[in-house]
Amino acid sequence: MIFIDANIFLEVMLQQEKAEVCKNLLQYVEKSPRCAWINIFHIFSMVLIVQHKTNQISKSKKLIESLGSYEGLQIYIPTLETIIRTIDIQIELNLDFDDSLVIATMTDLNISNIVTFDKHFDNIKGIEVLTPVRALNILERK
Repeated sequence: MIFIDANIFLEVMLQQEKAEVCKNLLQYVEKSPRCAWINIFHIFSMVLIVQHKTNQISKSKKLIESLGSYEGLQIYIPTLETIIRTIDIQIELNLDFDDSLVIATMTDLNISNIVTFDKHFDNIKGIEVLTPVRALNILERK
């Protein structure tokens, strides 16, 4: 199992520099048995970012519709206990809320691999940061 950070989806949705490698991973997740997670907070965050950067509400709707078609993607809904732990992580590691929520979510799900371009995860004990290419290679071997 892997956790996919919001920036991987946003690369594709906003047609950014690394969109192609992200698209390859997401195409695999779209058609594979359950192999990846994201949390609901990051979905909301992606909607806001897409609407802000494109000024097109329809693009955020397309994003949500596409997420619904991913056979391999599961959506985690954090509990209040997870959110409290998120704030503790925020204080302990001096991270922002959304990065801390990723760590708390990954802990809840017993996942150690994250696909992200966010450098804040590079030195977090117990977390392995994967590029989209490496994550795809790992998933294809299973």
